[in-house]
Amino acid sequence: HPGFLWYAVVDNHLLNAVGLRHFPDEDVPLATGEFLAVAALGAFPWVISAGLMMVSLYRRRAWRDPGETPWVALAVWVIGLWGLFTLSTFKLPHYGLPAYPAVALLAARWWTERGERGRAPALVHAGLFALMAVGLGLVAVGDGKSFLDTVFSATDVYTRKEAAVAQASPLPPWSALQPLVARTALIMGAGAAALALTAWRRAGRWTGVVVAATMLAVMPAATRALDLVAGARAVTGMAAEVRRLSAQGVLLAHEGAIENSGALEFYSGRRPVLVDARRSVLGIGATFPDAAGTFWTTEELAAAWLAGRPILLVTSREPRRSVVSTLPSDRVRLLRAENGRWLYAPAPAAAAATR
Repeated sequence: HPGFLWYAVVDNHLLNAVGLRHFPDEDVPLATGEFLAVAALGAFPWVISAGLMMVSLYRRRAWRDPGETPWVALAVWVIGLWGLFTLSTFKLPHYGLPAYPAVALLAARWWTERGERGRAPALVHAGLFALMAVGLGLVAVGDGKSFLDTVFSATDVYTRKEAAVAQASPLPPWSALQPLVARTALIMGAGAAALALTAWRRAGRWTGVVVAATMLAVMPAATRALDLVAGARAVTGMAAEVRRLSAQGVLLAHEGAIENSGALEFYSGRRPVLVDARRSVLGIGATFPDAAGTFWTTEELAAAWLAGRPILLVTSREPRRSVVSTLPSDRVRLLRAENGRWLYAPAPAAAAATR
């Protein structure tokens, strides 16, 4: 499509890196320290052994050995990728992910070649796991507010977008997440104890096994937390209500960027018009001649609303920030509020006058 290649390569990547996009979206970038912390913690604890492997390659001047070329390339990929985004003015939490396969391979080699030597690997990982256990244990006995604010504001793109406009991001209650944090603390504590025993018995060959087993034991809690967060933001219930209320001639509208309710069309079976949604990953699409009927201004929606046109409006913006705040209150009906979204329809003018 004309313009797509320029948008994908130049605007979305090159210009994005220097903060000069022609079609910016709503995403809020991380600071350099935040990015490095998120990228490293996302690969914990394998980033430690991968880093040690890269140090070993450097000390041996591995680039002089043709047989080491693939490993040098993996090290350059990790350092180069994270270094590039460190210098970039725009970086999101997931930008560090392409380095993880290389981190995994480098870590695997280190554990294969050096992980069995002495007590140091077991003691270092035991100390790190113990710190994680204590930290998560303290979080688990608290109210969780600071923990949720810190973790989600650094790792979650949607939370960052909502925080930028002083709007709360929909999250599961702490009562649902607290048992998962406590379980992870116990698993980390057990892993630390097992590693301490491994060091004491000088059973270095078991160190990597214990580390891997500990991290695998954590995965069910991580996937369950992911399910809870996804459920707290799901648009399925709202879309089902839209499908139930939709009739011939009813217009479905979505306020704001469609990526904030990406599955709305899929579950409702209706394609919405997009209101005040040009600051979006679809921003360039709004410039195409055939997009006039898809991208509406707030003024166009208000005019259709007050003219009595049957409309269902889905929005992820709080009422005070939504287009409905500009409409007469007696002309707006709230039909549903769920998972950080609101569903509105016009109140008939006659009914409003009667009231």
